[in-house]
Amino acid sequence: MKWSVEIFGQPVSWDDAYRTGRRELGDGRIIHRPILTDRASKYRDDCVTQIQPRIPSGWMPTGQVRVFVHLFLLNDIDCDNATKLVFDAVERAVGKPFNDRQLVPCYAPKEIVHDRQEARVILTFDDAI
Repeated sequence: MKWSVEIFGQPVSWDDAYRTGRRELGDGRIIHRPILTDRASKYRDDCVTQIQPRIPSGWMPTGQVRVFVHLFLLNDIDCDNATKLVFDAVERAVGKPFNDRQLVPCYAPKEIVHDRQEARVILTFDDAI
């Protein structure tokens, strides 16, 4: 099955999505680990909201899914950085047992836009691979 979704807004880059946080373990040890920023969490949740209504009824692939990615960016960022939170949002929107590691991304050449209204990510899923 093939379907598409358009996600509006400039993606939050992986580089801007995480900060180092502290977590105390029960035995008194402290570890440092990446924690999602509020801005990144909001962007991911907004993506989920935009993706969920576009998912075809009953779509739950069990194998790999090719996803064609078209990036329209205000600021040029790495393709994989631009899509990390988007792919996490796809996983959340689809639900279990789907996992975003099933996605096989194919990136179109990026386009830089000059108007915030034009910034977006277009994903086209094809599970017939």
